[in-house]
Amino acid sequence: MRALISVDPGADVLPLVATLVNAGFEIISTPETGGVIRETGLPCSITREDLRRIYLHETSIVVVSFREMRPGSNGSENLGIDRLDADRCALATFILANHQSVAIISHSCEYGAVAEEIRESNSLSDQTRLKQALMTSLRLSEWNNQVERILRKKVEALKVALAK
Repeated sequence: MRALISVDPGADVLPLVATLVNAGFEIISTPETGGVIRETGLPCSITREDLRRIYLHETSIVVVSFREMRPGSNGSENLGIDRLDADRCALATFILANHQSVAIISHSCEYGAVAEEIRESNSLSDQTRLKQALMTSLRLSEWNNQVERILRKKVEALKVALAK
């Protein structure tokens, strides 16, 4: 069993990772997350590959986070989307269609409950997989709405500038 972990700094994912390791999961992670995991002494393979490619190799749990887009220091909003953001979104979208075979956890507030279920049964129930898929779908929609809102503001600003 494999678990792919790719979260932003500050996400307290280590207790969940420890539970996964104790349950026999092989942990694969992106470099930044993997470095934090390794610092604690937990085993972790680090990858720089496209997350969707890693997912295709018998992964049963994926833990991802989506970055919050915030206004820049001058008050302007910037998309700031990098390859990792795009990979996480693409991966989440793909997994949502396959949530029966791959669990996706995207809310740090769920780490404790997911870890507890894995400790108790060494797996996740269909109900938990569905709940996590729904929560991820909603989070992904929120993230996409943020992107759309920022782009609409930029289009409106461009229209005003061109009208002058």
